[in-house]
Amino acid sequence: MLLSDISRIFHPVMIDCMTAGRAPAQHEISLMAERIWNDLNGASACVAWCDLSEDSSDRRRAIALAQMAFGIDVGAARPVSVKST
Repeated sequence: MLLSDISRIFHPVMIDCMTAGRAPAQHEISLMAERIWNDLNGASACVAWCDLSEDSSDRRRAIALAQMAFGIDVGAARPVSVKST
């Protein structure tokens, strides 16, 4: 699969983070959330990403989806510990 094919599926910032083996910066999570918002809503979006308020539930959901796409556990209030038996 060519890189151009991969970039149609994955946002370039995700590819960059994965190849560099690093966690995404907050602005990269926001870029991914915007891509998700646009992909889900397409041209039929009632509100453009840039017009969503910072505390809107739609923006928070898109950010959570972006975090999940990067493998960030959005449901954990604290780090999960594994007990050895």
